[in-house]
Amino acid sequence: MKYFNTEGICRPDEHYMVRLDGRLEQIKRSLVDQKKYFVINKDGSMARPRF
Repeated sequence: MKYFNTEGICRPDEHYMVRLDGRLEQIKRSLVDQKKYFVINKDGSMARPRF
């Protein structure tokens, strides 16, 4: 059964995933610019160094 992961690496086959691409600018204005911080986790493939 899938669930929302609140810690560690998110795995799409195990966890619900939410796409925020279309809302990043709104999030920046309403949260970051007001110093209300949060964390967005990316999948493990994004964390690997690229050469």
